[in-house]
Amino acid sequence: MVEHRVNQAEAWLREGLKAAGLKQRELEELKGSDVRKLMLANMLWRRTKVSQEWLAEKLRMKSAANVRESLNKE
Repeated sequence: MVEHRVNQAEAWLREGLKAAGLKQRELEELKGSDVRKLMLANMLWRRTKVSQEWLAEKLRMKSAANVRESLNKE
């Protein structure tokens, strides 16, 4: 079950990156407040059961606290 939700989240992340015109490696160069990162975090948080720690790692947002703060602003 956990593996399925992570696989689905990773698939949606790839699709989201493609739609945003980004590559995974480019996330490191962007600020945590980049609108594309925030949109991806919001979409993945609403559609999946992955943790905020997972989102922070995959989106290069430094910490789950940064993700949580960003999601609370939405």
